[in-house]
Amino acid sequence: EHKVFEGVGRMPQLKRLTLVNVIPTLILSSLGARNGFLDEIVINIQKSLKEETNDLVLAVSKANISHTVLILGEDSTDTFRAYSTGLSQNNYVKAVTLIGVSQRLRLGENDVERVVSIPQLTKLQLREIDSLPFLLSLSGRNETIEELVIREPCHPQLPMNEKSHSEEELDLVAAARTAKVRSIEIDFRHGQVDVARAYSRGLSQNSHVRKVTLV
Repeated sequence: EHKVFEGVGRMPQLKRLTLVNVIPTLILSSLGARNGFLDEIVINIQKSLKEETNDLVLAVSKANISHTVLILGEDSTDTFRAYSTGLSQNNYVKAVTLIGVSQRLRLGENDVERVVSIPQLTKLQLREIDSLPFLLSLSGRNETIEELVIREPCHPQLPMNEKSHSEEELDLVAAARTAKVRSIEIDFRHGQVDVARAYSRGLSQNSHVRKVTLV
């Protein structure tokens, strides 16, 4: 039934597109045939798309999009894996925003690496997403990205993993120290004192960051 939306992606004047529980494969494929760029696409899919993964990878890789926003739920792991694989092959996307809506969401290290390794990536935004694997991947980039925005940082605590809280904090300090980013904004509105302390300790030794915004 999602084929009825395919023509939307061909609208010549279209600049922003939001999809909620609409399988995006066909629409993304039509975006790849456009002459102009789409400024932003927002995709909210709270279910697995296992049967669509190969087609989704191809569609994402060719889509003419400047900024992509993914809203991810507990069952979105397969969707994110396919989407991140496509993004790693996309020559257009310059900004990526990831929004988590489930504390049980777990993103694979390889999936994270694929997003961060997009050569032309200039801006990465994370909201209620564990930022540690992204910071670690940013440390390994060849080029420094311009801006990293972390809102309401989510960091799994015991008993979700075997590390003690202090070890996890040290990992975050190390990642913040080596992340290759010029501007970073962090929103601590939920009073995560330990997370804020880890970030500040790491950033105090970071040689790439030129601008810091704390909320």
